Amino acid sequence: MNRFVIGPNDAGRRADRFVAKALPHLGAHTVQALFRKKDVKIGRRPLKPAEHLQEGAVLLVYPPAALPVPAREGADVGEAALPPVDTAYEDDNLLILWKPPGLLSQGAPGQDSLEGRGRRLLARRGEPCAETDGTFAPSLCHRLDRCTEGLCVMAKNAPALRDFTERLRGREIRKFYRCLVHGKPRPPRGEMEDFLFKDSQKRMVYVKPAREPGAKTAVTRYAALSERGPLTLVEAEIVTGRTHQIRAQFASRGHPILGDGKYGSLRADKPFAPARTALCAVRLEFAFGSEAGALEYLRGRVIERYPDWARE
Repeated sequence: MNRFVIGPNDAGRRADRFVAKALPHLGAHTVQALFRKKDVKIGRRPLKPAEHLQEGAVLLVYPPAALPVPAREGADVGEAALPPVDTAYEDDNLLILWKPPGLLSQGAPGQDSLEGRGRRLLARRGEPCAETDGTFAPSLCHRLDRCTEGLCVMAKNAPALRDFTERLRGREIRKFYRCLVHGKPRPPRGEMEDFLFKDSQKRMVYVKPAREPGAKTAVTRYAALSERGPLTLVEAEIVTGRTHQIRAQFASRGHPILGDGKYGSLRADKPFAPARTALCAVRLEFAFGSEAGALEYLRGRVIERYPDWARE
């Protein structure tokens, strides 16, 4: 028998989804079979799959056989070989990490990723997470491209994840980047609005002159900050969160980002011998226009960090 006490992170979750997440090695068909056989109960009362759980309830799951313990995420990577996690900000709800270039934001089990490193950091401290309570796994609220460095937010609990995601979707959390582009954008300050089509097979996006099936609107505000010879330091705010948005939009206007091997220019980059893509997520502004639930205390807060190359 498996016994779970429902905490605040899982209050309101459907019973079948809770069991599937708490015991991921069972598989979807086995989870549904447990409910059909009335082997998921609160006390003596069998639960229905769609029933919503209440905080403090004691859930009993009677599996068909002894269950193997699933491998811990990232165990194949070799923790001793991993560099320390760079934390830019932390409170009881959020962990804001600095993602180095070249690291995946999220990865498959056993694959090194920023999310995996953050979870291991919390687990080593003994903070509630999937490795200690078997239910909620601290999760990234958004992602950065593999080549992009900068601030990336992880939610420590379900209310924080929900409230951050809702505020981000409502454009109440502003995300700013800095990049070095070839040439001098004209006008030096403005807004780029395009239709972006994502080709999943090629892992590329294409700027389209008009709306077409599959293309989505992308809006980026930008301001040129300083000129560095043939390069320009630019600050960009993404209004929409499309894949490769900043990279594709600047490249389409003849101003590819320095070191961008996908949308950039090898010939233009050659004199600079860039070691990385010059694109960095530098600032988060919590510009709430509505009540922000678990994150209300962050109203008006600005979290920022600038690597040396991105400073004016």
